[in-house]
Amino acid sequence: MNIIVRNLYVKEFCFGSFREQTLFLDNINSPQKIVLENTYGELYYCYVFYNSIAQEKEFILSFSSDSAKENINICFWIDKNIVIISFDSSIYLIDNKECRVIEEIELTSPLIGLYQINENKMLVLEETYVRTINPNGKIVQDMKTDLIEDFNFQDHILYVFAEDNKYIYKL
Repeated sequence: MNIIVRNLYVKEFCFGSFREQTLFLDNINSPQKIVLENTYGELYYCYVFYNSIAQEKEFILSFSSDSAKENINICFWIDKNIVIISFDSSIYLIDNKECRVIEEIELTSPLIGLYQINENKMLVLEETYVRTINPNGKIVQDMKTDLIEDFNFQDHILYVFAEDNKYIYKL
């Protein structure tokens, strides 16, 4: 199954060694390659982003990690040409037109999820931290919490429930 977002679909390749990944990158014909530096792990990933109609490679993103593919998240920031990828304890904002890393954000606790609030704000919800970032990866609002047990959205407000506390976060 191909899921298409902003006229792109993604194909994942996972290798057991750096040598295999390098050989793949050397042999694949792509105008743009982004290698995430300072990533470490025993799995070597390449994500190829294709044009959904022309089937041409737009760019390739590669990195290494110990994360299983089920724990890697890709989010498209609609109207900003930004791809967000999260794995291990980091989130990377990538400009998919200029093929460059905009910002790397270190997580303070495991990621629950990402939620696009509007064209200029993205919610990053972690198990003990809530933050809103702008397209440059800068924090525009944040809040520390106890371990989040539950949460919900209502009328542009995030309600967060921890064991003994309730938090209100205006989106």
